[in-house]
Amino acid sequence: MKRLSVITNVLIILGCLLTLVELVLSLSNSSLCSSTGCRIVEDYLRIDPRYMYALGFVFFCLLYIAERREKLRKYISTLLMYALAAEGYLVGFQIFVAHTVCPFCIAVASIIVGIGLLKLFGETRKPVMIGFCMFALTCSLVGSINIPLSPIPAGGQNVLIYSKTCPHCEEVIKFSKEKGIPLTLCEASEVKGVLRLIGIDAVPVLVCNDVNDKKIYTGAKNIEAVLTAKYAPPAKETSRPSTLSGTGMRPIKKEVVKKSNPKEPNYGSKESFIDLSSSGYTIKENDETCPVNKSSSKACE
Repeated sequence: MKRLSVITNVLIILGCLLTLVELVLSLSNSSLCSSTGCRIVEDYLRIDPRYMYALGFVFFCLLYIAERREKLRKYISTLLMYALAAEGYLVGFQIFVAHTVCPFCIAVASIIVGIGLLKLFGETRKPVMIGFCMFALTCSLVGSINIPLSPIPAGGQNVLIYSKTCPHCEEVIKFSKEKGIPLTLCEASEVKGVLRLIGIDAVPVLVCNDVNDKKIYTGAKNIEAVLTAKYAPPAKETSRPSTLSGTGMRPIKKEVVKKSNPKEPNYGSKESFIDLSSSGYTIKENDETCPVNKSSSKACE
C-alpha cells in the first residue's frame, strides 16, 4: 500500500507540474504541445484555454493536499469520479468529433486514469468505479450524439460531394468521365456535419479548390456548365494576312460582339458560386439536387 501511495503522489506531482508549465507558457502564447491536434482542439473551446489549464492545476493541487491529510483523503475518490467523467467527454470529443488528438490533453487524461486505477485498491473504491463507468458512458455518448466534422478533401482541384442514391450525382460523374474531367469523389455521409454547418442539405455539390479561394456549386446542370467552362479547349486563332493580296491594302478588322444570353449562367456573379468566407447563406433544393438526409426510396422525389 505504501508503494501505491508513493506512485500516486508521483503522478499527482507530475500532473501539477504539467498543467502549471502549460499555464505559464500560455501566458506568453507558447505551449508544450506543438502538434496540429492541440491547436485544432483549442479552436473548439468557447473559453480561453488558460482557464482549463488553471482548473487542471487546481485539481491536482487539491488531490495532493487530500493525499497528504488523513481527514481529507476520503474526498480523493469523489474528485476522481468527476474528473474521470469530464475526461471521458474530452477524449470522446477528440476521437469522434474533432478526429484529432491533443497530446497534452491525452497526457493529463492518462495521469488521471492512472491515479484512478491505483485508487481502485484503496478502501473508497466505489466512487472511482462509478467514475470509470461515467468515463465510458460520456465517451460513447459523444460518439453517438455529436455530428462528426470530417473535413472536405482538399487534395483534388474539383471535389464532388455525392450520394450513391442520387441520379443527378451519377449524371455528373458520367459527364466528367465522358469529357475526361478529373474529379475527387467524396460521399455526402462522410461530410454531412460540414454541409449542415454551411447550410447545404442537397447533393450534388462541387467544391473547386482554386489557387486563391474555394467556390461551391450545386445542381447537376450548373456543375456540368462550370466544368465545361473550366476545361473547354481554348479557341484556335487563325492567322490572317497583313495586307490584301495584290492591292497593298490592309484588311478591315471586324469586331464581333457576343450577345449575352440571359439563360447562360454568369460565373462571375454571386448567384453562380458561394464563397466560403461569406456567412449566412443557404442553398435550397431544386430539380437538379437530391436531399442528403432522406432515405434512398425518397431521395429524389
